[in-house]
Amino acid sequence: MTFCRKCGIQLEENTKCPKCGHTVDVAPQENPPQKYIPSPPQGNAVNTPPPIPVYIIQPNLLLQLSSRIKTEGLIWMIIGLLQTVVIFGSFLFLAEYEGEKSIIILGVPFLIVGIINIGLAVDDFIYSKKVLADPVGIVQRYLPFGRLVGNIIYNVLFGGLIGVVGSFYRFSLRYFVISNAAQLQDIERKHLANRKTKGIQ
Repeated sequence: MTFCRKCGIQLEENTKCPKCGHTVDVAPQENPPQKYIPSPPQGNAVNTPPPIPVYIIQPNLLLQLSSRIKTEGLIWMIIGLLQTVVIFGSFLFLAEYEGEKSIIILGVPFLIVGIINIGLAVDDFIYSKKVLADPVGIVQRYLPFGRLVGNIIYNVLFGGLIGVVGSFYRFSLRYFVISNAAQLQDIERKHLANRKTKGIQ
């Protein structure tokens, strides 16, 4: 068999191609000329970047968060001081009565809760400054739910109604952080990139 070298159609030997007019006077070819067909790309040929989270920008978000954390710290400080003062006052008042030891023993858990709440206040005051200087891990700090539930439980059992007020404010603070999680994580990424540029670990 003979094939036209220009257009590839089958011809009789030593004839003129009826399609393109090319004269064929060569030995027969076993196969017509092959056209190059590129193979399809394997997988994603283009590495598309991950989608950028869309969020409504909160102006001065870190300042807002710092202020809310300070408010929470103030609430816990007031609650903790009231709890410890009330328990100490009860101890002093009941000291002259018989059976006061059993009452004091019952009051010890309430005193411990008051001290814990004062500790939470101090931690909040410190962290309110840290979020402005080093806004890293904010969402991870407020995302866990178990610690928050535990705080409510021991305040309900031993802290009285006043302790529950602080726990519910912590709920609102957690909601604020989660609602602005995308922007906070974006702030964290930029802060870490800037820190890496400056060579700070």
